[in-house]
Amino acid sequence: MATLGLQIVFSSVFLNWSDITGGEGGLSISRPEFWGLQLSSITSYAALTLAFCVICFIVALWIAQSGYGKVLKALREDELSAQSLGKNTFSCLLTIFGVSAGLAAVGGSLYAYYYQFINPTCFTIHDSIMILIIVVVGGAGNLWGSLVGAVVLVTLPEILSFIPAMSIFFAQIRVVIFSVVLLILIFLRPQGLLGEFRFGVVQTRKESARLNGRGIQELGRQVAMVSDEGCVKQRGLDVPIMEVSDLSKSFGGIKAVQDVSFAITPGEVTGIIGPNGAGKTTLFNLVCGYLTPDKGEVYFRGKNVTELSPYKRARIGFGRSFQDLRLFGRLTVLDNIILALQSYRTDENLLRIFLFPIKTRQRKRQLREEGLRILEGLGLSDKKDELVEDISYAEQKLLAVTRVVAIQAEVLMLDEVAAGLDLGSMKALSQLLRTIAQKGRAVCLVEHNLEFVMSTVDRIIFVNEGCLIAEGSPEEIIQDRKLAEIYFGGVRGC
Repeated sequence: MATLGLQIVFSSVFLNWSDITGGEGGLSISRPEFWGLQLSSITSYAALTLAFCVICFIVALWIAQSGYGKVLKALREDELSAQSLGKNTFSCLLTIFGVSAGLAAVGGSLYAYYYQFINPTCFTIHDSIMILIIVVVGGAGNLWGSLVGAVVLVTLPEILSFIPAMSIFFAQIRVVIFSVVLLILIFLRPQGLLGEFRFGVVQTRKESARLNGRGIQELGRQVAMVSDEGCVKQRGLDVPIMEVSDLSKSFGGIKAVQDVSFAITPGEVTGIIGPNGAGKTTLFNLVCGYLTPDKGEVYFRGKNVTELSPYKRARIGFGRSFQDLRLFGRLTVLDNIILALQSYRTDENLLRIFLFPIKTRQRKRQLREEGLRILEGLGLSDKKDELVEDISYAEQKLLAVTRVVAIQAEVLMLDEVAAGLDLGSMKALSQLLRTIAQKGRAVCLVEHNLEFVMSTVDRIIFVNEGCLIAEGSPEEIIQDRKLAEIYFGGVRGC
């Protein structure tokens, strides 16, 4: 809607900027010449238009099928989740907006050269709405669908024009017909004539809430196979990798976090516990950059990262899972894994994608093979083409942890990762987190299930009403009667 509004504004500006655009009088343009040959006939110009149409379609298709295209689909699903995987959402959206404007400019140029005249009224809000209808009718997210939508909605009026009576009738109720068609498709086939996903893929939701034990073991093996470089490099494990100093955050008169300080050490699982509303998730959001603190600092490897955005923190070693999972539900299971494996320097570099097409294809195959190996080990290979929203909740949990591990994060921030799992699944998950920590990573989790916390963590940070109340081993915290009263609602205050 904002884009359509801007079009109305700029149309008025260009219409009155007569020194540049000619105003309503417009500009006269001569037919283009190539090597001294002028395209004066309709046939030759149609061939030129078709050539540019094919080129633009190939460019759009190449982008859509690239790693950059996967990022764009991820942004459509959930921008916060994309940032947690290190995706620069602003840069991606700005770049694709420029590319889209360039492709639209090609069409506008061909239009102007054909009619040899152009003015600001040649392209109105009605044309933009027509393009939007074409995309919705054909199928958003599917270039072939957009092509089908264009063929149907553009050629239909031309076909009817050969029937004089129908031509007049259609011109009078054109908007009504398009509106009815659009409403019918929205209700009966919201994905359009050609949806984004392939036909024939069976999508069935399994109600099981139990994790595949072999899958948990395989994910642990994936962690163990990571090279000794990067996040699992053996350095002084007693030296904190992340430190939080005097973090505070208020929302109006509510002090969600008050002067909280703690450190996270590699090789250790740290649990943050406290009653509901204690500020645990807010603290996570401050540490990961999703909220800006009123005061205080966050340090990573001794460097102040308080001002870094979430995607930059993800790139240097922060991994974040969410209480509500925030997976890319309308992407496939395999694509969710590949998005975590992709490198922003190579796989998501739009210029590199076009300059090195062969390397790009090779890298796509490599990422797909790596993703399939991971899914095979997790026991999810048979669901690689299913949408994430159609697999069971327990499998989504496993996928969420897998994504954090796949980006090779040095600090794993996990928000209620055991919620909704049965006892067997929690035991397997607990062992997995212990394995991750043993390989030199730091794990920090927010969790309400005390049994899971006691069997998993090395150290507990107790938070209440935004304050850090106590810190110590699980045994020390659980034996403190005052903390037990706070946790179960007997005592209030910091």
